Amino acid sequence: MEKLAKRFYGPFTVLERIGATTYRLQLPEGTRIHSVFHSSLLKPFSGPPSQPECPSLPNQFVEGQPVITPLAILSRREIPGSAPVAWEVLVQWHGLSPDETSWEDWRQLCQEYHLEDKVDFQGVKDVTSKPRMPKTQEAPASMEFEHAKNRGAKIYAEVRGYGMSGDAYHITQPPSDGRGAILAMTLCAIVINCLPRILYIGDAIEANAIKTMFSDRASLSALALSSTKGAIGHLLGAAGAVEAIFAVLAIRHDIAPLTLNLIKPDLVFGDGFMPLSALEEMPIRVVMSQSVLNAQVTNLSMVVNVSTLL
Repeated sequence: MEKLAKRFYGPFTVLERIGATTYRLQLPEGTRIHSVFHSSLLKPFSGPPSQPECPSLPNQFVEGQPVITPLAILSRREIPGSAPVAWEVLVQWHGLSPDETSWEDWRQLCQEYHLEDKVDFQGVKDVTSKPRMPKTQEAPASMEFEHAKNRGAKIYAEVRGYGMSGDAYHITQPPSDGRGAILAMTLCAIVINCLPRILYIGDAIEANAIKTMFSDRASLSALALSSTKGAIGHLLGAAGAVEAIFAVLAIRHDIAPLTLNLIKPDLVFGDGFMPLSALEEMPIRVVMSQSVLNAQVTNLSMVVNVSTLL
């Protein structure tokens, strides 16, 4: 759209030169942008400063574009073929030159630039069918399940609970006693009231936290441990979601995933407490996924189990 095109504002007085290619300008009071600009964003102004040829500078910019509002409606026209009848209006924008008008959908314009608090909450529609709201209040999880069941979706597993902790011990290192991971797993276990079978671990501190959490069960081969990070690498923001998929697939196929590229295990591991080096078939009903986010300071434990809803 023309109103989103690159444009110049001004003129503004140059207060000082900073370095070889940047300048500080005297911007209007209240302007919410920095006053230092690279020379590539500036051009000389010729003419009386009292009669600028460029539009005035908006107070706010979002992603490099000015936040503008309608100034006047100049004309209207019917959108051809619309049923029911829909209209477009020719808008002159506040802060832009008179020749930078544009045709806009009238209903959308009313929603985006409403008059004070007179907002029409129509919402954006999608192509999925929405379940009817029950007359009695139900938990959102119950409603999601009913929706999935009504559309014939296959239920692979249930999310039975999760726990989170943020120890903020160090920017890249968790506390040596693993208190953050212990807290997250404890909260998770309290919610679901069961003992996990598989945990995804990342380092010796987290392994010690698992041993503290599950005591004798961790060293008597009662837990099957593995880490999938060696197979898929570090996925940053997607890591937790992919680990959850591994957990669900482990339940579906009754196969505990192996730990790849583990060459020299830490001394914390030993007989009966060692990440799996090969796929292992076993009846799996509960899986705990233990994730560490934000450079070791945020711990998340999530438990999924075989679905009991069907």
